[in-house]
Amino acid sequence: MSLLYSLCSSSKGNCHYVGTPQSGVLIDGGIGIRNYAAQLALAGVSLTAPKAVLVTHEHSDHVSGLQKIALRHHLPVYGTPGTLDALVQKGILDYSLDLRLIQPGETVSLGDQSFTAVPTPHDSAQSCCYRVEQADQTVMVCTDLGRVTQEVHNALLSCDTVLLESNYDEEMMAHSPYPYFLRQRIRGGRGHLSNGACAEELVLLAKAGVKRFVLGHLSQENNRPELAYQNALTTLLQAGAVPGGDFTLWVAPRMNCGRVVAPEETVCTECG
Repeated sequence: MSLLYSLCSSSKGNCHYVGTPQSGVLIDGGIGIRNYAAQLALAGVSLTAPKAVLVTHEHSDHVSGLQKIALRHHLPVYGTPGTLDALVQKGILDYSLDLRLIQPGETVSLGDQSFTAVPTPHDSAQSCCYRVEQADQTVMVCTDLGRVTQEVHNALLSCDTVLLESNYDEEMMAHSPYPYFLRQRIRGGRGHLSNGACAEELVLLAKAGVKRFVLGHLSQENNRPELAYQNALTTLLQAGAVPGGDFTLWVAPRMNCGRVVAPEETVCTECG
């Protein structure tokens, strides 16, 4: 049985596992190594299950634990040329690791899975998101993008499970303590998706037959899980989608408690 397990997801740290309890890949390494081991154990995923780390970009909330995780567990690190170069230049990664290039649009096979790097518009060197194909489901983890490009949308359309960024609430951002330039950067075309923009994309995906949605990468300062969830749910309902039939919806927590998203499961908004 394949699954999506979001170990942590927020503006402070991001790490996701896609695969079976015995074999799969990590997407990003923005988690401390002790929490990493504890989180995998909570979901019943073996420490030997991850076979590689797919890094989306060089920002700290995605790579803070990457070097230690990859080094201790002997994991190759895949990333676009721009991302890996930025990580090495900043001293976040070094050549003691097995660094492997993946070009935007390229698909790589690894064991029983294959993954494709899909370029994203974000204020980083060469960011991407990843579409992972498994025997019984296709999963895409897509965060840190200022807008949903046609290429991203096309890649999302044929997925079974999608984790999509719902970073900020528009009203909270309008009254945020963030300085003006930072608010503009986040709202811009190379920033992050708002709750509203995320919800609009979910409607298009639901109409195309995508069934399982996870909202991820919520800002700790400019969003709340209940706001993101209610915005997405209301928008889907207004479009005529039926909960439990046409879609399931869940908010990835800042730090998980063992709940996974699997093909036969109905997901909810709470751990337990």
